Amino acid sequence: MDDHQVVGDFHRVKPKRYAPAAPAETAEAGFWRSFRRKATEPLIGNVTAIDFCPSAPYHFAATNSTRVTVYSGLTREPLKTFSRFKGLAYSGRFRADGKLLVAGGDRGIVQVFDATNRTVLRQLNGHTDAVRAVRFALDKVHLMSGGDDCALRWWDVSSQEPLRKMAVHSDYVRCLSTNPASADLWASGSYDHSVLVWDVRVRDPVLRFQHAHPVEDVLFYPNGTMLAVAAGPQVSVWDMLKGGASPTALLASQPPSQQQQGSSIVTSVTSHSRPLYLLGNHQKAVTCLHVTPPISLGHGDRPFPARLLTGSLDGHVRVFSLSDYKVKHMARYDGPILSLGMSCRGTTLAVGMAGGQVAIRHRTPPDSERRHLQLAAAAAAVPRVPGMQKSTTKRGSKGRMHGPLQTANFRYLVRGQTEEAAAEDYLVAQRKRVHLAVHDNKLRRFQHSAALRAAMQDASLEKPEMLIAVLEEMIARNVLANAIAVLPVKSLSRFLQFCRKLVPNPRYSTFLIPILHMVLDLRAQHVAATPRLQQGFHVLAQVVGAEAHALSELAELQGFVLPLLRASTAANATAEGIAAAATLEGGGLEDDTGVL
Repeated sequence: MDDHQVVGDFHRVKPKRYAPAAPAETAEAGFWRSFRRKATEPLIGNVTAIDFCPSAPYHFAATNSTRVTVYSGLTREPLKTFSRFKGLAYSGRFRADGKLLVAGGDRGIVQVFDATNRTVLRQLNGHTDAVRAVRFALDKVHLMSGGDDCALRWWDVSSQEPLRKMAVHSDYVRCLSTNPASADLWASGSYDHSVLVWDVRVRDPVLRFQHAHPVEDVLFYPNGTMLAVAAGPQVSVWDMLKGGASPTALLASQPPSQQQQGSSIVTSVTSHSRPLYLLGNHQKAVTCLHVTPPISLGHGDRPFPARLLTGSLDGHVRVFSLSDYKVKHMARYDGPILSLGMSCRGTTLAVGMAGGQVAIRHRTPPDSERRHLQLAAAAAAVPRVPGMQKSTTKRGSKGRMHGPLQTANFRYLVRGQTEEAAAEDYLVAQRKRVHLAVHDNKLRRFQHSAALRAAMQDASLEKPEMLIAVLEEMIARNVLANAIAVLPVKSLSRFLQFCRKLVPNPRYSTFLIPILHMVLDLRAQHVAATPRLQQGFHVLAQVVGAEAHALSELAELQGFVLPLLRASTAANATAEGIAAAATLEGGGLEDDTGVL
């Protein structure tokens, strides 16, 4: 039984409910709004990379200027700084176990650090220009790097020598992604508008996806079969199983210098494959992508589904559903966004911006989960009760008693508090004492005029739902006329005050206007003899007249706008018909990306 219990044969009056003026906040919006922003000191330079360690305690690294700053996953405070760079640092990334950290630099050197004591373990020399993207492989002993020399290099960390050089891109390489389902598959994005998919076991790229803008970021989905690409203000979602350009189309004529190095050059090849989805919700270039894992919301709750996060130079982070790619949430930040990341547990979201700002948002566990943890901790604790004699029972190495609990033990008193009801258990509802409101008590005693006065006393101009409900109850009992007939002048004046406020609202006007007619019929003599009531009806007449005048002006405006809307609709339909006819006559138009 709900909060509106029955007292004898009397039912409490429920407040009148109306359809909400604005849609209620969805569970999706509530989840993202539960992240609270933490104040942080701005860093020096642009924050070009954010990377969370996949292992506990989930520290995260922010790459800015000539350093990589590591933040604690517990306190979200700066923990340590890697500053052994001679120039700008790029793409600070953790290894999967969190023991190593790798970063590139504008001097063409890839450095591998011990993540604990910040010692430089390896310096990998091979690039001739800035290294903008670097990532560890899934096997933890190899890594891939790409930079402004338009080349990729596949490294064995132990040998400090590149195992392979892949110079296929014709412009700067800006991003890399490793396939979570296969340690041998990689994707690289470049300012030559292309994304190449590589298998490190073969010489040439196996797939190519062409775009209309320079590629800023590329990301494999956790299942390894989908690929998201940020190019310009759009995000393309590709199906790896469907494929891109044919691998044989990537073999083109090579200049002599490239032939001596044994590498191939990609010429302008039209790819007839199309992305599954093309997301154009941002106004400026999309700079970073991230796919969240399924997130546990608490004890016994369903996990929150995975989402695609996109950050852009327009200062917005948008959250997309992976099922229909609709925008589920949007957040506005103070500056252009260059990087973002989220912890594996889904409790910390970090966003790096131009100018050195790092926006850190943290989500606290739900109340039910915190309460469960508190009870579990209390049950596990064994405090010393004053006056209790020391037991001679054999104890374990940590002092826990073996055997059945004694009544003198504190754990005996808190036993069962963390137990949950099983599916077959019968739950007995506890009877709640019902407290009736004043107007409910009056209605129960059939004191209708007093009930109406009490409802007006309890209600407010901002929340009149209870007064409307009491009036409806009296109409259902057919006693409203009798209650109005004996209503004191002071209470009748307050009722007119409510009507002046509520009559312009369409929710209440159709209900209150017949009641006002009833008041005039029953209390006409009192209104004529009481200046206070005359003034109230005079103001009410002015309110109704102003509302009628506003409706008349809106009707005139509607008559002016409707012909314009109809003309615009007809013009659009004509233009679409002409475009369709031209498409059929020309055999279809298709650009290099394959998107009509």
